Amino acid sequence: MPRTDGRTARTQVAEGVTVRAPGLIVDAEPLPSGTPHLQAAVLESAAPANDYAAQESAALENEALKPHLRPLRLRVSRPAAMLESAAATAAPRITTASSTAPHVELSVEANAGDHVLARVQKGKVVQWYLPVLPHPVHALRAVSPGSGPVTMRFVIPAPAAPPPPGAHTLEAAAPSAAAAAAAASSDGIVSFFKFKAITSLIGGAEAKIIQFIAEKIEKRIKKEGIKSVDPQSTPDKILSIDQLKTMGSHGRMALFIHGIFSSINGAFSAVQNDADLMQALRTKYPGGLIGYDHWTVSRRPQENAEMLLSELPPGLDLDIICHSRGGLITRAVLELDSLSKLSHLQTFRKAVFVASANQGSALAVEANWNRLLNIFIGLSSLFGSSAVGVSLDLLIGLLKVLAHGAFAVPSVKDLQPGSDLIKSLNAGHDPRLEHASLVHANFDHAQSALLKTADFAIDTVFGGEANDLVVPFPGAIAFEPTAASMSVKTIQSYNTDGTGQGNVLHTNYFSQPEVKTILREL
Repeated sequence: MPRTDGRTARTQVAEGVTVRAPGLIVDAEPLPSGTPHLQAAVLESAAPANDYAAQESAALENEALKPHLRPLRLRVSRPAAMLESAAATAAPRITTASSTAPHVELSVEANAGDHVLARVQKGKVVQWYLPVLPHPVHALRAVSPGSGPVTMRFVIPAPAAPPPPGAHTLEAAAPSAAAAAAAASSDGIVSFFKFKAITSLIGGAEAKIIQFIAEKIEKRIKKEGIKSVDPQSTPDKILSIDQLKTMGSHGRMALFIHGIFSSINGAFSAVQNDADLMQALRTKYPGGLIGYDHWTVSRRPQENAEMLLSELPPGLDLDIICHSRGGLITRAVLELDSLSKLSHLQTFRKAVFVASANQGSALAVEANWNRLLNIFIGLSSLFGSSAVGVSLDLLIGLLKVLAHGAFAVPSVKDLQPGSDLIKSLNAGHDPRLEHASLVHANFDHAQSALLKTADFAIDTVFGGEANDLVVPFPGAIAFEPTAASMSVKTIQSYNTDGTGQGNVLHTNYFSQPEVKTILREL
């Protein structure tokens, strides 16, 4: 079994693969070709993991990703001196191409005209990594058919140390003793997948990139429009303006707006699957329960807001329930002067902002986009993509786009702290609501044995600010400067004495009884 020496030299560990891991000892075992893409322990575990395995297989097939080289089992250990140093520095650190944090650097040979992605599985957690990208001009030259073999470099965070005794797990999906032991191990399986490079995306203009994402990825996944959220209605059917007008004639309506990478049925499945809650909402909202299914990558939040308003008949009486990026769409509907002619045709009474990206997220900064995708991919591998509420087709498709260095995606940049959109919303007028309810969480991944084992250590991305893995804890309830004038009925904070908790995170708010109570009492 090839082993690195812990120094800076590169060590060939398999055909076409070298490893460099300063300060770490890495034992690498090439696995036979045809090794299943997920370990048997994952495939044989509970339904959520099986859901992920099935969906990932479909996504890989749809995205035309083919295995490249042999997968590797890596076992990472740290010299005693380094362990002592790590024990003295408890704060998590982020691994980047120039990071001094513990990491494994893999260099992989690729054929001309191909791009490569790396997938890392540690325990039950699966995450994907982009290559360290060269300048677009060099990238274009590298994948040209006549360029010859290309070396692609991946920087993978070193496996975390086992969780401390007594660490909490997510209550909704506590692992078995065997699964917990596997998650705490230092073994990881790295697989490589190749796909044909799309030269128009390398250094491509913004319009080309957005068109590609819209036509080749998001359009294939879902059709945009206003749909019923009630599972008793026809699923995924777009409601016409006349149908919405008829529904609205019966009385008050609830409008659900999902977040990034998600959908109505994904984001709000915990609401739809609660029969008692659904019956209570039907009684509260005789006009019906509707949701706006929309593209979250190829359209900007303000574009989503304008499209939503244009598809509503005038005169509806609406309450809004929104999540994450959906909070920015909601605020654009209520606050942007450019949309006021359309928004004034409706009566918006109350709103529930759940983990709203009011002040953006540091994960939307370009250097953190791979980590943003890995948060959702990793959670999906643990709990199932349907439970997390995202589409693996979309996430893997975006990885392929980003592998070309195609980062000109305005919709994600709008989520950056201090973006022009957020500045305009913060400088805007009062949302003109009767009242709002706000929900946010301070999630500490170190209190979860499941999440401690993978690349979820993101606190330094947020500058040490509390967060729910995606949205900062304080920013989710900050509506500068309108907070002083907006009536707030309820603030639900998931925060244990200011130190965070290990149960409620960005993707499971609507499973919480407190959030369901807020919806009942809206």
